[in-house]
Amino acid sequence: MPNNRAEQNLVNEFVEKVKNGYDGVSIHNQGATSKNFADIELTLPGGQRWAIEAKSHESPTNKYNTVHQIFGNLMRETGRGNRENCEIGVLIPEDGTNFYKCRFQNIKREKFVCFGLLIPVNCVFTYDRLGVKYTPWAEFYDRGFERYHRGFPPVQ
Repeated sequence: MPNNRAEQNLVNEFVEKVKNGYDGVSIHNQGATSKNFADIELTLPGGQRWAIEAKSHESPTNKYNTVHQIFGNLMRETGRGNRENCEIGVLIPEDGTNFYKCRFQNIKREKFVCFGLLIPVNCVFTYDRLGVKYTPWAEFYDRGFERYHRGFPPVQ
């Protein structure tokens, strides 16, 4: 249960930051325990839709399992009927960047990158009180957040 609370806090703070940064953003879901939606589902003012799965490393008993859960939750997103023209992302706490990057690098790079193409996962977001950062999926494996951008990536 502590991990669910940490994830829900992460989701709530991220959504609040996004709502304050974008006029007219529509939040469709912000529940870390929903079975029918991604943890965060939103539409930006220009119509760009996002489904974002959130995970936190803050539970001492469950943090290693959250790495596996990320992949399972992302696969579940491909089975939803409303994912056409929807960007998919992962949200982690900023202070969890090194934890997740190290765990992801235990996977062969080719498999990690191909998984991101298969789903397709657009990027990894981090959040802390300073704001939202993102990096493309494959770049997260290679460089983490040495280069980052604030806010949401443009649709390609």
